[in-house]
Amino acid sequence: SDTTIAICKSMGLGMIGFSEALSRLNPDLLVTLGDRYENMAIVNCAWICRIPVAHIQGGEKTLGAIDDQFRHCITKLSTLHFVATDEYRNRIIQLGEQPDMVFNVGGLGIDNINKLKLLNEEKQQRENNFNNLKRNCRILPVARKGRIA
Repeated sequence: SDTTIAICKSMGLGMIGFSEALSRLNPDLLVTLGDRYENMAIVNCAWICRIPVAHIQGGEKTLGAIDDQFRHCITKLSTLHFVATDEYRNRIIQLGEQPDMVFNVGGLGIDNINKLKLLNEEKQQRENNFNNLKRNCRILPVARKGRIA
């Protein structure tokens, strides 16, 4: 569930499990990707256990979601920061992080996109059991004056 109570309970249970795992594994570094509450739980445990954290994708914005607060908290608890753009790097530095610990590594998903093998139209229709693609697709209006139709 994604209710506030369920999220709080999940974070608590996560911290119990993560603290046990970190104690057993005794890592030199925790690498975390993203900005969700699950990450917040393990990063809290790592910070309390004095395990340095390397945060991937900090400094970004998600308007209208609680992810921004989690992301910024994770950033403040992290030692190393790997961001996708100079804008995000600057945002993390504005949060007070050391510039020499914030690295613009670009968008990590780009590597996956470049390696992705796309299906041609015929094979895609066959794989998805979807025939008559042209007949079943409707043309959407073009965005005008900054509005998306």
